[in-house]
Amino acid sequence: MKLSYILFLAALLSPVASGLEVIDSDAKHSKLVTELVVKKILPILNKLEISDQAALAPVKIKVVTNLIASDIALSIDGELPRVLISNQFIEGLDAYAEAYTVAVHKSSPNFPEHYFHQYFWHTHPDYSGIALDSPMNFSELPPSQQEILLKRKEKLLESALMDIVLHELGHHAENAFYSYRTSYFVKKDMELLADEWALNVRDDFFAELDPIGRLLSIAYVFERDRWSMLSGDVNYPRMITWIADNADPVCEDAVEDHVRKFCEQLQNDLSIYFSGKAEQAYRDRIEQGDEYASFPLAQILLKKSRYHLACSYFKESHDSGNVKRAAVYVAWCYLNGFLKPSPPDAQILALTKSRAAMMYGYTDTTRYIESLNQNYRIQ
Repeated sequence: MKLSYILFLAALLSPVASGLEVIDSDAKHSKLVTELVVKKILPILNKLEISDQAALAPVKIKVVTNLIASDIALSIDGELPRVLISNQFIEGLDAYAEAYTVAVHKSSPNFPEHYFHQYFWHTHPDYSGIALDSPMNFSELPPSQQEILLKRKEKLLESALMDIVLHELGHHAENAFYSYRTSYFVKKDMELLADEWALNVRDDFFAELDPIGRLLSIAYVFERDRWSMLSGDVNYPRMITWIADNADPVCEDAVEDHVRKFCEQLQNDLSIYFSGKAEQAYRDRIEQGDEYASFPLAQILLKKSRYHLACSYFKESHDSGNVKRAAVYVAWCYLNGFLKPSPPDAQILALTKSRAAMMYGYTDTTRYIESLNQNYRIQ
């Protein structure tokens, strides 16, 4: 047998996907993804089909800071096939995994919503105040409990990140690529191909991973969407269709108790979101002692032009619920006479609340109050 043929055969049968790697970057979570790929994915690559190995061999993975807000990750084909993963999304996913862990520990299913109300304002371009505490510190858990829960959180985050990475590699393995101009149905087919490949690899090699992984990503995006809807903010894209499309098939296959409970909570939140039952749901939570719920209820009432009632709940959420963003609304309420006392004392209180809001870090306070006047046609 000729030496050249032997070398060709050896190359063909070798783990050709060994070229798969994570390109180092300055992104905060680049090291985390590198460790995941090196410890989990690289060791199983030579056990994949030869065609999959060949497709994955040239792929370079990189955590980047400049993806648009709607992108969790992005697979690119061509001569330099790549997987780009959003550092911003990993940051939020990390926080969500921790918030969910706290919620389960404290039997407080609404804790993630409360925490992410703060999170999305603290990561907003119009915010320049102090950094937000981690979910565990925010919930005032003692250090002795935090250590145990952090280990649980790390496992959940690993599962969620593995889901993202395997899905993107599935696009390369199945050649399932599309452009932004591709029809919705073709996009959906390509996404399903990547999902199926990822699920098969996960079942074959990573059965120990918590199956809740993808649901954490979906729930995090839902919290962002809910926050955007209530606040009327346009900094983040609305992705409710993506949430619904992805949640249903994952929840249909749920087997473990904690996954089914997670699905029940998510599906309940989605049904409230879609059906317009949110106002009553927040009223019920207030009756159950949830002081934060006064704030989203006030936002809903404001959209319905029920100004006096909305303002009373804004004030309650600021005074009792420690919702700092409410200070902006309370200032607006005093300026427009929706809260007692009457002017001129109301003007003084409005100025006090405006200054408090700016001290909290809300640099858009004056601009936002003006926008409220314009949106609700108040002179």
